[in-house]
Amino acid sequence: MNFRFKQACVIGLCYLLSGANALACSLFTAKNEAITGHYPRFVELSNGSVLMSTDFVNTDAGRTGQAIRVYQGDKNLQNWQALSIPAFAPPVSYSNAHMVVLRAKGSRPETVLMAVRAWQGSTSWIDLLQSEDQGKTWKFRSQIFLENLADKTSGESDNLEAQVDVGVYEPMLWVSHNGLNPNGNETVAVVFASEVSANRNEPFANGEQVILMQKSSDLGLTWSGATEVTPLTLHQRFGMPAIIGSGDTFVVFYEQVDLTPLPKYDWLPFYKKTAVWQWSIRGTVSQDGGKTWLPSGIMLFDTVGKKFTDNQGTAITYSGAPTAAFLKIPNTNDTSIGVIFQVGNVPSFAERSTARISLYYVGLDLTGKEFYRGALPAPAAAWWATVFQHSSGRIIAAGDLDNCIQAGAY
Repeated sequence: MNFRFKQACVIGLCYLLSGANALACSLFTAKNEAITGHYPRFVELSNGSVLMSTDFVNTDAGRTGQAIRVYQGDKNLQNWQALSIPAFAPPVSYSNAHMVVLRAKGSRPETVLMAVRAWQGSTSWIDLLQSEDQGKTWKFRSQIFLENLADKTSGESDNLEAQVDVGVYEPMLWVSHNGLNPNGNETVAVVFASEVSANRNEPFANGEQVILMQKSSDLGLTWSGATEVTPLTLHQRFGMPAIIGSGDTFVVFYEQVDLTPLPKYDWLPFYKKTAVWQWSIRGTVSQDGGKTWLPSGIMLFDTVGKKFTDNQGTAITYSGAPTAAFLKIPNTNDTSIGVIFQVGNVPSFAERSTARISLYYVGLDLTGKEFYRGALPAPAAAWWATVFQHSSGRIIAAGDLDNCIQAGAY
């Protein structure tokens, strides 16, 4: 199989691969207003239109806070319009929204579920919101996971100094469409990254992070206890989980960050410790509905000692934030697993925020065998990758840069 993404500019996405244009916003409203924000995520509604969620800073009647906005676009991923603000309640902040759609069933209308990370001070949690009018209005459905442990954790710091606050991050939803549970409902699952244990009472002391999973048999009204997708491992951070599944088989892709302390010699102070900061993309599999997982993740992309390059030919030393989806290969009857993540040349953690970050693609068949890997030409540069395929077959890869949504169509 020799499937590759084929570059095909779509009106309304308007990406260019040269010069300053590569940094311009890619998506615009019908009023020609650039769509700004961070962390774009997409779902398709039954009428073929598309909802896109973004993080943004909202100012309303003198209140300012981090919020979630939803845009609606047509089936051609054009003609975007700002539709709603599902989450805005200062001093609470919101980010990392992810949506799935429950199809209309009997008296139940088509329903969009949105998981979102929320935090205030040193407390953070995962909420579930719902919309029954195709994203126009939203209401609270349930709280999935809450942690309120204001202990110290090493966290993501370049010198391993303790950082106050632990948290939960980056929820991603999954819904079954190929079978109903004993309650007669679709099963809903969520995975997310956590700096506290599954029982919520143990903060991790050395910067560790695990991936947790919870399931709901009543469409997100109540949730099971959390189970570990990745086990607690000394000095290892597992994050940015991306889940796909069918029946009782789930695959979760994630980033792994090695924080093993290493001695570092300098003039002042002469000796201190720094983290090794080695990044990789891995995956793990469950064949019993998420009860148990492979004890060690399968390596998908490793930057240590490898010679992979980004879309400008620069050596890759950093990889993170994977997302995954089942993708139908154009002009065939084949379905693949597409894993897209961000890459860059990052000498140290401290330089990550100023590095040039772009997107990378690994294609797997349904047995997990890799058939392609390579840098994506568009968007030319972006953080917080996502991949989405419309029922028409069009694929969009998107992220954000400098508060602009960046996208490329394939």
